[in-house]
Amino acid sequence: MATCARGRSRRAGGQAHPEFQPIRIHISAEGSTEGWFDFKKLERALLNLLLNACEAVPAEAGKIEIGLRRQGESLEIRIEDNGPGIADAVRDHLFEPFVSHGKENGTGMGLTVVQKILQDHGGDVTVEQTSVKGTTFCVKIPLNPATENSLAVRHTG
Repeated sequence: MATCARGRSRRAGGQAHPEFQPIRIHISAEGSTEGWFDFKKLERALLNLLLNACEAVPAEAGKIEIGLRRQGESLEIRIEDNGPGIADAVRDHLFEPFVSHGKENGTGMGLTVVQKILQDHGGDVTVEQTSVKGTTFCVKIPLNPATENSLAVRHTG
């Protein structure tokens, strides 16, 4: 993700999800974001968060901000959208399996998978804020593997 539009705006969607094409996505990065990650798993976690944001924002006025920055020896990724916020009914149970709200075909496993992948990397994901003006998820992961036995690969962005 970090390689597609550093510091620029892009439109979401494309061939995989043409319904998201009108959504504006802005990606910015501060400092070095180079680290050791299991690229495929981390990509899956970030894609889940991004798809959730795309589904939450208004179709023609959707905006998503993705910010990457180094915080000491960790990478912090914020995904902020201008959707309606997370419903009170599920807010305290978001990362539990089978919790879903407002999605016709949602399984309720997306955020559970995101949390597991990030914890496997020695990191975590939290809801930093949510309101009728939007939601911000914050991902924090160490830039170096927690153990020497890590199956991570080096990814620079």
